[in-house]
Amino acid sequence: ELIKEKEVALEEANKEKEAAIEQARQDLVKEKEIALEEAKQEFIKEKETALEETRQELVKEKETALEEAKKEKETALEEIRQELVKEKETALEEAKKEKETALEESRQELIKEKEVALEESNKEKEAAIEQARQELVKEKETALEEAKKEKETALEEVRQELIKEKEVASKRRRLLLKKLTKRKKLLLRR
Repeated sequence: ELIKEKEVALEEANKEKEAAIEQARQDLVKEKEIALEEAKQEFIKEKETALEETRQELVKEKETALEEAKKEKETALEEIRQELVKEKETALEEAKKEKETALEESRQELIKEKEVALEESNKEKEAAIEQARQELVKEKETALEEAKKEKETALEEVRQELIKEKEVASKRRRLLLKKLTKRKKLLLRR
């Protein structure tokens, strides 16, 4: 009977031991799952925070770069406008001087022809004056046409330079955007 009781007692002790071990194992599994879930949530939060910070930095850098590009473009356009104004003023001044010179030469020739005509008969005088007047008109028209052509040529050259400057500014902006895209990719990889 003592042996049987001992065996029964050992059997019960083994069962209680196994139950305690199983309980401990279940508790350990639950704690491990909870710890993994907490670690996962913390990792997700840290990742989201890092991505948000990266996005904010990228937005700021993009805004700064666009602002700088805008200022450079405005500066370049202002310089081109100033040059255009100066070249236009110079072209107009030169055209005005050429016109005045042509008119003065025509006046001098008219005076000489008039003096010659006065020495001749009335008919010859009238014919000479009319001829001189026609020549003065033609010379005036020629002088104005040449001044107009020179002005148009100067303005066309300035327009072409403005187009080139705009293309250079556009290329700079595209290069800047490419650099920002590369930097964004690098930041996202981190």
